[in-house]
Amino acid sequence: MLKKSKMYIAIYMLAVLIYTAVFCLTNFKHLTLLDSSGLGDFLSGLFAPIAFLYLFLGYKQQEKALNQTNQDILEQLKIQEKMLELQLKDQKAKEHAAQPIIDFIVSAVDLPYDKEVINLGTGKPKESFKRRFDININNSGEKVSQVNIICESPLYKRIAFNRVLSESYPLKVFLYLDETEIIDHMVENGLDLKIIIEYRTSIGLRYKLNYEVTTTQSELSTPPAIMYSAISNPILIE
Repeated sequence: MLKKSKMYIAIYMLAVLIYTAVFCLTNFKHLTLLDSSGLGDFLSGLFAPIAFLYLFLGYKQQEKALNQTNQDILEQLKIQEKMLELQLKDQKAKEHAAQPIIDFIVSAVDLPYDKEVINLGTGKPKESFKRRFDININNSGEKVSQVNIICESPLYKRIAFNRVLSESYPLKVFLYLDETEIIDHMVENGLDLKIIIEYRTSIGLRYKLNYEVTTTQSELSTPPAIMYSAISNPILIE
């Protein structure tokens, strides 16, 4: 840009000199010295185009610098976006690596009524029972802590609290429901339970897993048939 401006000024000054020389040659007999105001007008007219040229070239140079700055900012934003994507991928990989691999096994048994409990109305042993759900949880993945196991519905019961789950420490816990609770929440000879396992991974994030446990039977006193399944992937707890 500086070289071009010098070239433009040189061409302009050469044109002024040529014009002045031609004017002097053609009007030699009538040449006189300019007074102060005339000299000022001459100099302002002479250097005004140069000043305008510098102003124009400065504007173009600033425009070019601004475009380059904007381009640099866009490149930086692209680099930051790529770095953010890599960080998110790395975070997801760490979260995935910190997840347990849980094997959830449930069985149920109906415990016989206690013959020592007497029905005051009939004077006979009270024929009632209690259903025990045996919940076995094995973890072949990463160790997790602060494990809470909860029956969330159709009734709320805390099964285990603040436990550790790893390959070395599998969990075996029990959920007890008495006859009244079963009858109150039974639907078409079945009982649908929602079991939640909450845990904290080694990177400090809390998750939960939801399981559905369904029991079916023809009579209350017969051993129930059990069906269970996970209904979701790990859900992050805010």
